[in-house]
Amino acid sequence: AILQEALERAKEEIFKIVEKRSEYRERLKRLLEECVEYLGGSFHVAVNPNDMELIRDLISEMKLNLTVQPDYKIIGGLKAWEGKRAIDNTLEGRWERKKREIQMEVLKELFE
Repeated sequence: AILQEALERAKEEIFKIVEKRSEYRERLKRLLEECVEYLGGSFHVAVNPNDMELIRDLISEMKLNLTVQPDYKIIGGLKAWEGKRAIDNTLEGRWERKKREIQMEVLKELFE
């Protein structure tokens, strides 16, 4: 119960970054750069509709040739894909992966 409460509080803090637009812009840029490293310079991107203008600005700034579409299920961050390769760089996807890591570390500590 304590772990779950701590994880929920951490999640709330992570998602608050979307409201801090200047910080969020930098975070979104880093997430986009990770996608470029994995997928190259031409792929498809989905973002929250509120982030459409922001992602288009970043794409232009980075001189990329990407197709962008809105996805109301995304809270923040982005999903990217090209062919069969895809990367979930949404805040919620990254949070779920990190949460599992934290839970495994706690269990390992408790039962070693």
